[in-house]
Amino acid sequence: MERAIELARDPQQIASYKRRLSSHRSTCLLFNMPMLVDRLEQLFASMCRDYQEGRLSEPDSTNLGAYLEVGIDHDHDEQEMLSIVGYHDIYKAKLALLHRVRPLCADHRLWTTNDIAQFKGKQAMHTGDSSDARDDNGEVLTRQFDAAVR
Repeated sequence: MERAIELARDPQQIASYKRRLSSHRSTCLLFNMPMLVDRLEQLFASMCRDYQEGRLSEPDSTNLGAYLEVGIDHDHDEQEMLSIVGYHDIYKAKLALLHRVRPLCADHRLWTTNDIAQFKGKQAMHTGDSSDARDDNGEVLTRQFDAAVR
């Protein structure tokens, strides 16, 4: 609510957001109407099939809390996530950090069984007294994440 009030009092910031949206319109998935229509049609067809077969569709909410935590951690005012090349890798690096603290189940979005297996391999590469998870090159994932969002 506070952010909405701040924006209401700052027309220049609103104009800045509009310019940024306009400049990214051709590359941003948010504005890819054919893809959106196709995915919505697929979802409706799936729901219809489920209903006809007597199944009640349930959304998959696996790891949504973790995705929310990762998304909130990013400073969206400073940098638009979709403008970052390889932003999925940033999410995966942060999910790996969360997985180290409390293991996450595989899901059908970004955190897959392959990612969990890679993370376990990276954990095995862990060296020294630091509790940081490391990637295939031995680079600390927290540093990789911090550098990627700058």
